[in-house]
Amino acid sequence: MDTSIYRQEYARFTDWLEESGNDVLPSEIQAALWQGWLARASQQEKYFRLPAACGKPETPSSTRVHHLIARELLNRLRQDNTDSPNL
Repeated sequence: MDTSIYRQEYARFTDWLEESGNDVLPSEIQAALWQGWLARASQQEKYFRLPAACGKPETPSSTRVHHLIARELLNRLRQDNTDSPNL
């Protein structure tokens, strides 16, 4: 992916963060979202499919980020659904 496409994707990502309200998420979560966004945008790139680009299925740091995302989303859900006793 060349620099201009990378910059375009980052601009789209930051616009989406603002529009969706996710710009208030912790920076670690935003970074994980950006990695996913970039991976999706790079799917068509030949080099992205090389074996060197493949990582382990889960690393301790990604597990921690997943936990942070889940906790943040659960907190938002609780705030949005204060009437529900099950949350």
